[in-house]
Amino acid sequence: MAERRDPGVFTRMRAALQGERNAATLAALRDAGTAVYEELTHVDADPDGATGWRGTSGSCSHALATWNAYALQTLGETLLDADDIDSGFVPPATFDLAWRWLGQVQPWLSRARQARSSSSYDIREELALPAEQTSWPAEPVTPPHLRGLLDAEVRLRERAEYSVFALDKQKRPPYADADMERLHQFAAIAGAAADYARALTGAVREPTTDRIAVVNLRQALSGWYQIGQLTAFPKLLRDLRLPREHARFDLSRLPGGDRFDPWCLTDEATLSTWQADPAAVHALTAMWQADPDPAATLQVRAEIDQALADGAIVRVFLPGKVTCFHRCPWSSIYEVRRAVTIAGRRFGMLQQFALDVSADEMYWGRPFVRRLVLGPFQINSPAPR
Repeated sequence: MAERRDPGVFTRMRAALQGERNAATLAALRDAGTAVYEELTHVDADPDGATGWRGTSGSCSHALATWNAYALQTLGETLLDADDIDSGFVPPATFDLAWRWLGQVQPWLSRARQARSSSSYDIREELALPAEQTSWPAEPVTPPHLRGLLDAEVRLRERAEYSVFALDKQKRPPYADADMERLHQFAAIAGAAADYARALTGAVREPTTDRIAVVNLRQALSGWYQIGQLTAFPKLLRDLRLPREHARFDLSRLPGGDRFDPWCLTDEATLSTWQADPAAVHALTAMWQADPDPAATLQVRAEIDQALADGAIVRVFLPGKVTCFHRCPWSSIYEVRRAVTIAGRRFGMLQQFALDVSADEMYWGRPFVRRLVLGPFQINSPAPR
């Protein structure tokens, strides 16, 4: 291992002024996580397919835990490589994300080694599997984070797709044919999302296409993460439910597009009232003109619409027939019926929330607001003026 150079006083001063954080801890985590490659050699040195349909609980648990450790190590490595960790400092967002990814490697490595030492070890007795990956870059995603995701996707896809191919070639019981078909379909969903993201990043780069690319990359990487687990422990396929396509907004609905609807964020129950109010029309026009990233706003709207269609959330009526948030664009108030993630935020059952998009605070030099506001809501003056 090469000795790391001291970043020097000027580098430290620049990092302090920019709010960057010392990357030494991350570098140590990354170095320690390279132990996963030793476990991979044990998985690969299995010519008889003992981790497939005929695998013991120990061998399958070993392969699954090793895959998860490898995927997390890969995500952390590619992120740090893209963000120039050699400078000795990284932005806070990079530090936090790499910490979450690399910090999860050791628990999976521990389980991999336990499984390798005992053929009766069964990781399913301890954990709900397949595990989901929930740590992703905060929005808006920076160019280094996007490059890291793209690099990680290439590495994980190659190994995951080969695992699907190898499992399909093994002799399996007749009842597993349907399971294998679902696995191929799952891989097709992940591959299509990855291909679409890569096509977007190869075009003219701008915030809107980058945002759509990241949405697709997250779907692809989440898919490969679970597919690697399913190929390692095929018995998990019995309970596989294919993911829905991730919600994506229509580009033609952006301001200036053929299908742009400035009222698309407004509560349907009170829509006609707001449209008849000149002050409301003026406020809504000003909001869209001030929005620095309307693609982000419409993406949140698309995710809310999908949650509505899935029955995960419903619109609610508060006492006095109040149905909307109190300020422009007067979003509906929603209640969660089934735990759901929207705009990267997890909502639990019976929580209430509303979409708040506003330029009001920009007058005082504050940033544009785009957030999901958590209830319960008080009834002040939500009705039109």
